[in-house]
Amino acid sequence: MDAPIDLNFPARLARRLAARLETDPDTLASVFARYRAAEGIDDAGLAAYFAVDPDVLPHIALCGRPRDALFLTDVTAVAERFSFDPSLLAVLVRHVDALHEFGRGVSSGHGRFLAAARDRAAEDTPSYNAAPDASNLDDSDQPEDESLKRGGKR
Repeated sequence: MDAPIDLNFPARLARRLAARLETDPDTLASVFARYRAAEGIDDAGLAAYFAVDPDVLPHIALCGRPRDALFLTDVTAVAERFSFDPSLLAVLVRHVDALHEFGRGVSSGHGRFLAAARDRAAEDTPSYNAAPDASNLDDSDQPEDESLKRGGKR
């Protein structure tokens, strides 16, 4: 993220280079490719998301993926360079990260994420509005003081 990208670099060449970098996880090109695939959108939809000209999108894609230790700094630098809201990029990158993590759990065969919902047996929980069933009460649930049983005061 040190050297600024020259926007005079022809968009056609930037698109070709970004397409080649889609398999490099250290680039936004890779993040964008995963996002497009997951959300079923194209470059025009992604450019609309960032509210940038479609010819600018390949230049953004050529940037490095935000580093975990400098996430906010990196996201802000890219957003300022290309004049869009940094929160849009932050949300998109974290969305792709989450999809990747969930995909790893499911595709690994361990079913970690699916099994987590079944870790506990279903419990019968009474409705909050349901009246208590007096037949289930034993003597330990009753007040010890006879005056309290009759509704009186101590």
